[in-house]
Amino acid sequence: VYPSFNPLFFPTQPEEVSTENIKGITLAQAIELGQEHNKELQIARLNLERSQQVLEEALAGIYPTIGVEGAFTRNDSSSRELSIASSPFSDGDTISTTLTSAINLYTGGRTQAEIRIAQEQIKLNELDFERVKEETRLNISTDYYRLQSADAEVGIQQQAVIDASQSLRDAELLEEAGLGTRFDVLRAKVNLADANQKLVRAIADQKVARRQLTQRLSLGEQVEVFAADKILIRNQWTCSLEESIIKSYRNRSELEQFLVQNTIEEQQVIVENSEIKPQVNFFANYDFLGVLD
Repeated sequence: VYPSFNPLFFPTQPEEVSTENIKGITLAQAIELGQEHNKELQIARLNLERSQQVLEEALAGIYPTIGVEGAFTRNDSSSRELSIASSPFSDGDTISTTLTSAINLYTGGRTQAEIRIAQEQIKLNELDFERVKEETRLNISTDYYRLQSADAEVGIQQQAVIDASQSLRDAELLEEAGLGTRFDVLRAKVNLADANQKLVRAIADQKVARRQLTQRLSLGEQVEVFAADKILIRNQWTCSLEESIIKSYRNRSELEQFLVQNTIEEQQVIVENSEIKPQVNFFANYDFLGVLD
C-alpha cells in the first residue's frame, strides 16, 4: 500500500521530512499510481465530465419553451344585478368573465451550432485527457528508467571501488617484495580515491532519482521508492526515420486538438452572427355573460 500525499501539508519539524518508508515499485505499479494521483489528469477528467453536462443542456435547447398565462375575472355589478332581479325571466346572478391566454415560443438559429460546439468540446476534452495521460505515463517511465540507470551506476561504481582497493593491495605487496615502486602505490591510491568519489556521486544521483520518482507519484516526504524491476535488454527500435515520423503524427493527440479547436471557433462565429427569433405572443380574450341559478 502506497500512502497518498496531502497537498495541503507542509513539514515544520525535521522528523517530518525524514524517510521512514522505503518501498519497491514496478513500472506498471508506478504508472497506475501516478495516473491516479496526478492533479493535472484529475482536472482533465473533470473538464470532460463538465463538457458532457454542457452537451445535455444544449440538447435540451432543441425543444421550444412554451409559457401559458391566464387571467380569470368575474364582474358582477350591483346595477345589473338589480336589473336582472327585476326581470321576470331571471332567477339567479349574472357573471361577466374574461379569460386571457398567452403562448410564448423562444427559438433561435444558433441552437444547432451550440450543440455542435458542445459535441466538439467533448472531443477536445477527450483528446486533452488522453494527452495528459500519455504525458504522465511518459514522465513516470522516464523517471523510472533514470532511477534504474542510477541504480546500475551505483553498482558499477561499487565494483570499481572493489577493483581499485584490490589494485592498491597488489601494489603495496609488490612494493614490499621489491617488485614494485612507490609510484605504483601512489597511483593506486589516487585511483581508489577517484573511484570512491564517483561512488559518492552515483549514490547522490540515486537518491535524487528516487526522490524525483516519489514526487512524481505524489507519495509524500516520508516515503521513498526504489525500482523493483530488473534491468533487461529490450528489443531495438527497427523503424526507419520516415516511419518514426509517421507514427509520431498518428499518436499525438495535440495535432487533432488543433483541428477540433478550429471547428469550435467556426461554430462560435455562427452563434455570434445568428439572430434570435423574437418572442411570439398569442392573446385570446373571451367574454362570457351568463346567469347563475
